[in-house]
Amino acid sequence: MELEYSFGTGAADPVAWLSPVDIDLGEPGGPDAVVVDFDGDGHRDDAMWDSDGDGVADIAALDLDDDGTVERYFADSDGSGVWGHEVTAPGSAHPHPERVGPARAGTERTDAVSHENVFVPVDFDSDGASDDAVLDVDHDGCSDGVLIGATEHAGYAALLVSPTVAVVDRDGDGRLDGVGRPDEPGLLG
Repeated sequence: MELEYSFGTGAADPVAWLSPVDIDLGEPGGPDAVVVDFDGDGHRDDAMWDSDGDGVADIAALDLDDDGTVERYFADSDGSGVWGHEVTAPGSAHPHPERVGPARAGTERTDAVSHENVFVPVDFDSDGASDDAVLDVDHDGCSDGVLIGATEHAGYAALLVSPTVAVVDRDGDGRLDGVGRPDEPGLLG
């Protein structure tokens, strides 16, 4: 069986993919998901999951701490290919960890992740307002990114994902739709 899934920026039509299923995340009975490197950490330890059996992925299952266990689930709620709506595991108010890939050496397997304090308000860009946010999505106490508050509209103008990469809102519509360097003139306001 092949699974259809898509990725997009939210600004244009998403790009659809079709891949053979290779892992079972749902009810026992056969593969219903495709193993991918969704979070870009270089490890195929995340999955695009068809939880309802219609042949189209409806859940992105992420292993954020590289221990081989899914900790968080996201949906593409508007069909834009942006998997930004966090959900619980289908069929469970309290999701059980799913094994996706092998645990990396030196990582500890955990069965619960707190969803508190993912966003910590700060004044990162020194504009006098705490309208930016440090992200710690895997709750390891280390920053995973910084959201820079927009000056022209509500929301964020950029997501700094590393010292050299920023995902930005180039057209000011409130959606992150481009990639640039944080030191690019005019990129952060």
